[in-house]
Parts: sequence; C-alpha cells; structure tokens
Amino acid sequence: MILSNLHIRTLKLKRVFLLMAFVLIGVKVSAQDFAEIPDPNFRAKLEKDYFSLMKNGLLDIKKAQEYIGELDLQYSNIKDATGISHFHSIYSLKLSYNQLTTIPDISGLTNLRNLYLTNNVIIELPDLYTLVNLQDLQVYNNQLKKLPALPVSKNLKNLYCSSNQLSELPDLSGYENLEILVAGNNPMPIFQNVSNLKNLKQLHLNHLGLDTIIGLKDLNFLEVLFIQGNNLKDLSDLKTNTTLTTYNVSNNKLSSLPDLLTKPNLNNVDISDNYLTFEDILPLKIHPQFNKFIYSPQKPFIIDQRLELKDSANSFSYDPKVDATLPVTYQWFKNGVADINIKSSDLTLSPLTLEQSGEYYQEIRLQTLPFLALKSTKLVLDIKPCIELSFKTLNVISEDCKEGISIELNGVEHNGGTPPFRFGIKSVTKSDTLTIDNFRYNNLEAGMYKFTVSDQFNCNGSTSFTLKKPKDCQAVFSPNGDGYMDSYFIETPGKIKILDSGRNLIRELVAPAVWDGTKTDGTMADAGYYAIVVNENKVINITLIR
Repeated sequence: MILSNLHIRTLKLKRVFLLMAFVLIGVKVSAQDFAEIPDPNFRAKLEKDYFSLMKNGLLDIKKAQEYIGELDLQYSNIKDATGISHFHSIYSLKLSYNQLTTIPDISGLTNLRNLYLTNNVIIELPDLYTLVNLQDLQVYNNQLKKLPALPVSKNLKNLYCSSNQLSELPDLSGYENLEILVAGNNPMPIFQNVSNLKNLKQLHLNHLGLDTIIGLKDLNFLEVLFIQGNNLKDLSDLKTNTTLTTYNVSNNKLSSLPDLLTKPNLNNVDISDNYLTFEDILPLKIHPQFNKFIYSPQKPFIIDQRLELKDSANSFSYDPKVDATLPVTYQWFKNGVADINIKSSDLTLSPLTLEQSGEYYQEIRLQTLPFLALKSTKLVLDIKPCIELSFKTLNVISEDCKEGISIELNGVEHNGGTPPFRFGIKSVTKSDTLTIDNFRYNNLEAGMYKFTVSDQFNCNGSTSFTLKKPKDCQAVFSPNGDGYMDSYFIETPGKIKILDSGRNLIRELVAPAVWDGTKTDGTMADAGYYAIVVNENKVINITLIR
C-alpha cells in the first residue's frame, strides 16, 4: 500500500515536470516567432500601416516572411532599419527620406525588384549580389564612397547613384540591359567605357569633372543625355544618334556641336555656357521640334592679357582675332561702361594717354539672336607716362596773401624720353603751362598743380602737388586775369555749394577744388559776397572783387 502511494506521487510529479517543460518550450517557440524592432519610428510605422504584422509591439516573423508586395517606409524618420531582413517575400522596399546611416543585411530579400534608399545619410551598403531579381536600384543623395558588388544579373535596368561621394562605380560592362544610369554630382573625373550599355536610354553624368566620355558612339538608343557641368570639348561621337529627345550639355568647353538637325525627336536642348558662336547656334533656331532651346549665355571668349604701355602720341591697336562671318556688331567697354567711340572689332586708342588705363572687354551681338551677347574676358591696359617724373621735396620759400606763393622743387628725377627736356608747372584749372627755371617759381595761387616734363618728341610726364592758402589771409579773390588772387582754393574735401547773397545756388563743386569765379552756365559771377557751403554744414564767407 505504501509502495502504491509512492508510485502515485511519482507519476504526479512527472506530470507536473512534463507540463512545465511544455510551457517553457511554448514560451521559447513564441519568443522565436516574434522579433523586436529597436527603432521607435520604424516600429510606429509598422503598427500604423502594417498592423497585421505586429503583436504587442513585436514583429510577427512568420507573417513578415510571408508578406508579399511593397513595403513603404518613406518619410518616417527611421534611424535604424533592424528587422527589415525578415521581409523575405517583398518585391519593393522603400526606405527613402529617412535618417539611415547604414542598412542591415538584406541578402535574404531575393525577391526584391525595387530598392529605394534615397535621401538618407547612408555611408555604406551591405552586399547586394544575391538580389538577382533587382531591376531598379536608387541610392542617390547619400554619403556613399563606394557601391557594393551588384547582383550578377541581366535584370538590372535602372541605377540611380547621383549626389554621393563616389569616385568610381562597379564594372557595368556586363549590364547590357541597363536603360537608365544616373551618376552625376560625384567626385568622379574619369568614367568607365559605356560602349557595352547598348540599351541605355538615359545617361546622367552631370557635374563629374569629366574631360571625355568613351563609348557614346555605341549608344544608338539613347534618348536623354544630361552631361552638363563637365570639361567636355568634343561630342562628335553623337553624330550618328537619331533617338535623342533631351540634350543638356551646358557648362562645358564645347566650341562645336554634332549636327543636331539630323535628330528628328530632339525637343529639349541646353547648349548654354560653352564656347559656341553665332554660326553654331543660328542654324538650330529653325529646328521645328524644339520646345525648349537654351543657348545664352556663352562663356567669354578668352583674350585675358595685361599690357603695360607708355603714353604716346601714336595710336595703339589690339585685335582679339574674332572670326565672324555673320553681320555682327561690336561694342567695347571700359571699366564696365560702353565706350560709344569704339565699335569696331579691334580696340584702337589714339593718342594713348594715362587716362585710358583700365579694364576693357568686347561684346558682340547679332540681331537675329537678340538674347545672346558674346563677351570677351578682360584686357587690362596699364598705361604709364613715357617719362616718369618725381621730386623729393617741395620747399615754400615765401607766401603772401596778395603776391602768392614762391616754391622750389628739390631732388627732381626723370626717366625716359629724349633730350632736350622742358619742365613746367600747370594749374589743374588753367590750360596754360608756366615754364620754370631751376625748378623754382613765384607768385603761385593756392590750388592743385601738375609738375610737367616733355621731350623733343612731345613725350610727356607729370606728377601732382597741392599748395595751401597762406595763413591769416582774408577770404577775398579777384578773378580778373592779372595773375594775382585770380581764384579761391577750397581745401576741405566734400560736396560744395556756392550761394550768392540772395541764397541762390550758382555753382556746385567737389572739393578739393578751385573756384575761378564762374557760375554753372560759365558766365562770371558779379562782385559781391558769397557763401561756400561744405558738406551742408561748414560755411566759408568770401568776397569776390572785380
């Protein structure tokens, strides 16, 4: 009886242990059937749009594996896509416009046909070579420095990888069914031969810094070409193509074009910012299919030079050597302002003077292309005097309010020219030059002067100086031409207004300046009292005597 009870208790214990084991096994199986989604935004997106795949905040792995179709997780602020590897059966994965830096292993998603990872901050991609059904791969606008090995498959049709940090792409020569290749805006100054991509319909290689593209002549089905922002000089390989509809080659270094008139489907053309001429562009205006035709501006044609010249009575001529077979017009600009006197193909200056120093450029126009002006780069003329003149010191020997100022120039030096030389002093307000002996002169009025020199061939040089009014002199002058007190020197810099005794404005000047007693219309002011207003606040009362 005792043994029988013991046996019964043993059986009951076994049943309890077996029940506990089944419960534990069940818990374990249950845990293996669900996966955590660490990223809260990823989890929230699944619970909102794919709630049938979630249970108590966990991903039902079996349901995820069996889910067929498109998984759209765009614009969800996802930073971590852990858990995505469970979706074995999806054919389209959209993870664009998130904050991803990496992508988990997706080698098991072998049914994927479309993979969209654009507009993230991805720095590295996992291997993709198992995704043999992939047709459309888009990873543009990321931080990728290289692409992983692509699936060895002829299914890939679209590859978008622009706006990354890619310096090269995997070898694409085996992807003969590729139809769209978008790889612009990458630091990729050399691009692989594209001749094997014979079914390519769109090619985007803009802003790579390319000097050449090898294989264009074999792309007989190419419809859309974006290769702007490179350094291309020759696109003659496109001359046999007849399928192009879009042709953007702006911002290159093209000086000629293939015959675009032989491309009947072409309707969108941008050839601006190259080195093309009116002769290249004008025939294209007659193309009947162009819905969009951008040809202006063009790059400036190069005449960059800096010439140092001496002023001379002889003429100077510069020919930029622009060959124009059409009836064009020419206009030269100096320091950004049109010079109405120079409208020929060459720049001619006669005589050559110091005032003609400056930056020049040429503008060429054709009436039948009114929106295009061909401009040159700058020609800088630095014109120096044919005689360089200087002095070390100016000594004031005497000064008198009526008799004027006596001066002596010391340490006079001059370079250039052919003797004999003639020296003089010239007031900037008078046309005559006062010759001097031994660099000394008397009875000068206060004002601005030029110290001048000329040689036997009328080669000239000059340097400037200013004489200030003697102290304690009354504000009086008598502009009667006798050489004494003929003008009044206004030393303070600024805008000058001269008013008569009735407060009428009779003259405006920019100081430092000399008032010679004339009004705005050139007539002489009457004797009387006048006010010189400097910068609207300082007033000098002056008497004009006849």
